[in-house]
Amino acid sequence: VLARKTGQFQSTCLVDMDFQCGAVADYVDVTPNLQLDEVAPSPDRLDTQLLEVMLSRHETGLAVLAADNALRPYDEVSQDLVARLLDMASMKFDSVVLDMPRVWLPWSEAVLRGSDRVFIVTEMTVPGLRQARRLLDAIRGQCGDETDISVIVNRFRQSLLGGINAVKKRDAEQLFPGHLAGFVSEDYRLVREAIDRGVPLCQIEKNHRILKDLEEILCAERTQVSAAPAPAPARSRA
Repeated sequence: VLARKTGQFQSTCLVDMDFQCGAVADYVDVTPNLQLDEVAPSPDRLDTQLLEVMLSRHETGLAVLAADNALRPYDEVSQDLVARLLDMASMKFDSVVLDMPRVWLPWSEAVLRGSDRVFIVTEMTVPGLRQARRLLDAIRGQCGDETDISVIVNRFRQSLLGGINAVKKRDAEQLFPGHLAGFVSEDYRLVREAIDRGVPLCQIEKNHRILKDLEEILCAERTQVSAAPAPAPARSRA
């Protein structure tokens, strides 16, 4: 969303950290080029030139770093390899966005600790909200309070009629005090079309409510960063 506002897709990299079952490349309709078998034995081989070869580029200019799905052992991807991948990506791009796997891996804590922002995305259901709360507590317990974590409630639809058992907006607000980034409206038709075509939502409908919701969330996060004491200069990773 921020790349769309600035027109700088070329300076943003989306990294699929699920090396077994990741779907980022499918969502944006690009061919995954990250050859893990080539770099896993010797992570130091990965330099800027090899990284460029292993990147996939969307028609917008967005860079995608993703591997072919394979039933490879999780320990085949070492902490050294993950660190090298992300260090090289952070040096090349202004913004690096990571899509993390659901499972906790030996390198998960280091990746989360090294991120400027961590977002947990869930849905407006009782199981979804409860799971997000458990995950939030688990990450805070593992990484400590210095890791900035927020929850985004996706596919939110305000119910006018409500109901005795309806999950309400205030339920999420009460469940995530101080950690609720915001709500993203539901529009299954639009999102499905964007996924099937492999294009950003803005190419289908520029001013849709989903985009406005995401912009509000990210702009609020950027405002918080600006208000915080300035750290040493670094590229952003979220």
